[in-house]
Amino acid sequence: MEIPGSISSVEVNHYMKQWAGLFGAIIVLNDHDYPYEIAHKILENHNAEVVCGYWNYEEETGPLTISILLEEYNVITISGWLKTNFSFISKIISIGEWAVVYNLGAQVTVSLKDQLLIIAHAVDYHKNKKLYANLLGKEHNCSIGAIALRMDKLSASTGFDENSCGYLPEDIYKPESPFYRFTGIVINHEILKSNSIFIEGYLIEMRLVSLPENGNYFVVNMFLNKENLFYEDFENGDRVSGIAMFQVSLEID
Repeated sequence: MEIPGSISSVEVNHYMKQWAGLFGAIIVLNDHDYPYEIAHKILENHNAEVVCGYWNYEEETGPLTISILLEEYNVITISGWLKTNFSFISKIISIGEWAVVYNLGAQVTVSLKDQLLIIAHAVDYHKNKKLYANLLGKEHNCSIGAIALRMDKLSASTGFDENSCGYLPEDIYKPESPFYRFTGIVINHEILKSNSIFIEGYLIEMRLVSLPENGNYFVVNMFLNKENLFYEDFENGDRVSGIAMFQVSLEID
């Protein structure tokens, strides 16, 4: 459990859910080794660089970067890093390092926009581990995005205003998890496809919090694999529900 102002260890492996968001839930459910197979295909003709005594390779495809961590020739993990258009002055409250990747990955609790609190995967932690530690309890400009695990169109008969949106922990009994159930409104979207990393989906501009005085109070970019979209005729303006993993990275001059 993360304690405010501290760096702690998180024993839970959050990568399986993230893989479901990146590569498609059905694919990963049927073949748990699929992400590792993709990592090895990507690495066939590329060299990695040494980061903190381990190897790291990044493959960019537009705004989505695939990051691969290795120990010698063994893939430790593969993850997706969504470069976003939205950044916020955020206070880093606590850091939970992921033991499954030798503390080279982490989730951070951040507060932003005066009243929002999120736990997010720090996608650049392997590069900026010392900087994150130095920023504990301080404010810094951070990019905030998300990877969606699933998304469906929300019925109009929910009992709430048709423009209402928001997010809650996916599991109320695990509030320290970086996964959230959300209700959002699709402001804009475009196709995102990469033949090199075998991913096809959507880059979405998603409204997650709306206030009477500011309809776009909290908007983020979100990646959704096409396999995790559970309805047809996907359009801008749709009110949707789903599960997503927040991501954070440090803005560095």
